[in-house]
Amino acid sequence: MKRFLSLTVLITIIVFILVACGKEDRSNKDSKGDNKMNVSTTVYPLQSFIEEIGGNHVNVSSIYPAGTDLHDYEPTQKDMLKVNQSDLFVYTGDDLDPVAKKVAATIKNDKKKVSLQDKLDQSTLLTDQHEHGDEEHEDSHGHEHHHHGGYDPHVWLDPEKNKVFAKEIKDQLVTKDPEHKDEYEKNFKKLEKELNNIDNKMNNITKDKQGNAVFISHESLGYLADRYGFVQKGIQNMNAEDPSQKKLTNLVKEINEKNVKHILYEDNVVNKVTETIRKETNAKPLKFYNMESLNKEQSKDASMNYQTLMNKNIEVLDKALSSNIKVQDEKAEHKYDKAISDGYFKDEQVKDRALSDYEGKWQSVYPYLKNGDLDDVMKHKSEEDSTMTEKEYKKYYEKGYKTDVSNINIKGDNITFEKNGNKVTGTYEYVGKKILDYKKGNRGVRFIFKLKHSDKQTLPKYVQFSDHNIAPKKAEHFHIFMGNNNETLLEEMDHWPTYYPASLDKDDIKEEMLAH
Repeated sequence: MKRFLSLTVLITIIVFILVACGKEDRSNKDSKGDNKMNVSTTVYPLQSFIEEIGGNHVNVSSIYPAGTDLHDYEPTQKDMLKVNQSDLFVYTGDDLDPVAKKVAATIKNDKKKVSLQDKLDQSTLLTDQHEHGDEEHEDSHGHEHHHHGGYDPHVWLDPEKNKVFAKEIKDQLVTKDPEHKDEYEKNFKKLEKELNNIDNKMNNITKDKQGNAVFISHESLGYLADRYGFVQKGIQNMNAEDPSQKKLTNLVKEINEKNVKHILYEDNVVNKVTETIRKETNAKPLKFYNMESLNKEQSKDASMNYQTLMNKNIEVLDKALSSNIKVQDEKAEHKYDKAISDGYFKDEQVKDRALSDYEGKWQSVYPYLKNGDLDDVMKHKSEEDSTMTEKEYKKYYEKGYKTDVSNINIKGDNITFEKNGNKVTGTYEYVGKKILDYKKGNRGVRFIFKLKHSDKQTLPKYVQFSDHNIAPKKAEHFHIFMGNNNETLLEEMDHWPTYYPASLDKDDIKEEMLAH
């Protein structure tokens, strides 16, 4: 998603105002003259769930105006102040909504904000598969890049994930207002039943449609496609970026050749590219609600809720799927890449790997960090996660990256280590893998290789690789753990020398790090 450059300045101003006024715990209750809980939120489904569960005991408002396309949205100072004055701010998650994350960062009381993502099985989150470029922007490093390090945010369309959200919303309301617990529980059970009905309807319309294609104006169907087994074909990618002219031409050709009967167009996403598709194909347009926000007309309809719009969506999905058009899901292989990279995966996803995954010439990044070439990366990290300053991040990575092995060359079964200009080579064999559970809740995998023979006594008996992949795949970089005691190495968490391809210069490495 697009970054909002002015947001940091806005946040600083707002925090100053809040502190100066001493209004951190202020509620809208007094101003409204009622005793209702005031809840701020983001996307419409969350607003709908809070309203349904909270009933007459809550006032709910979204920070997103009617008809908003979130890819171009930037909150106002008024929005930020309103959120801070609420009793509770509910949003999908820090990794799923970068705007809401920054808004939430201005709320100093953790009990007044809820990131729903924390309650999800994060191994099921989908990757924002935003390619570095098309044919006219060939990647110069020879690596395949399928994403910019983000997640697909459109979790709110998935009824199963929404049941998790609804339960957490109910629990939060009960905690803040135990007096009305029975009512919140009753309302939640009703909503849960209706979400189950949505799930049943989706299962019914997709029962015999596995692998069928649904063409849509922008890739918002990822979680529905993943759960119910169909394939989404987006005109715009998940970030609402237009395709290249070549890709657009091929897409028009595919729609015409396959005689696609229906294309879904989102109510709040309007662009010239989708209009081109309308004009150059015979596919009938069907309106789909991605529910980022309501349009102005919908926002005035008191009977409107998530279920209403989702039932309309099911009707058009049923029509689109009934064309029985099969397509190859080009992004299926990489749909969980981001979750896996962040350490969220299931045991059965982990597979044995060969030394060939790490074959090639590699260079340590430690010298680049020491001489300041990666300072921009440290600055970026501090902006993304303010738990540490830029200097603190640099100190942390200096400890992690530290090594006197400047280069590693892997060919066949042999690993050559270069230290102070001297090279030593040993033959290594794969002896297994180990899944590690980390304190913060994520996991990692070490792939272990043991020295078979060498004429040098200075070589490590064991070498463990960690590259954020969990199955056979060519490494783009790796962390390495070297020593003579395998069990001791598995306990090492603070020191992880890191290597990138020797063909990359300092700017290339910096770009790679910033992209991930």
